[in-house]
Amino acid sequence: MDGRTGTPAEPETYDISEIAHVPYRQPRQDTAMLTLNEALEAARTHLEGAYAHEPRTIVLQPELSGEDPLAWIIRYEARPGPGAAGSPAAALTSVVLVPKDGSAVRFPPSHLPLDEYFAYVRHGGWASAALARTVKAEP
Repeated sequence: MDGRTGTPAEPETYDISEIAHVPYRQPRQDTAMLTLNEALEAARTHLEGAYAHEPRTIVLQPELSGEDPLAWIIRYEARPGPGAAGSPAAALTSVVLVPKDGSAVRFPPSHLPLDEYFAYVRHGGWASAALARTVKAEP
């Protein structure tokens, strides 16, 4: 109720363009995208850091790697290195993604098919895509 006139107050309305949200960086169209060789080097650096605590040898597989409009999909194998005892657990995924928009290199989530994950990336960006908390994104 409006305290001055005793009439019901008007409900507040909002312009949808004023509601803040997490911005999504579209891949830049005006600059050269990563080449396969640049993606392989970025993947190698990321994997060496990810497996730094284990005696493993990282073998990139460019012949099995692929390209998506959003990222390079780099396949790799993490082989037990010299002096490795026993059989360490294998990785959940044998691919690493190198986004073409300059975002950080990452492993894809193991609970989503890759095409569905990329649909979530297109819908909400890299940071929230693995959470899959939006309405189901169609590939």
